[in-house]
Amino acid sequence: MDAPHPAGQLPALYLDIGNKDRYLPSATEFEGLLTRYQVPHTWLINQGIHNEDYWQAHVEEYLRWYTQPWKK
Repeated sequence: MDAPHPAGQLPALYLDIGNKDRYLPSATEFEGLLTRYQVPHTWLINQGIHNEDYWQAHVEEYLRWYTQPWKK
């Protein structure tokens, strides 16, 4: 597979999902492809389902992860 971006210049990817989310099988398959093609990413499976409560509970984590490079 030819990468459209030079190594080390791919965007940061953070993926998480609830362990009871109806999209878990598809998300797991996608994460497997990222791993197979050596695309750097963070992957977490948390407790929960695909609803607003789940996303509200994790929004601070997302913001901290995505803004971490700003501190450098």
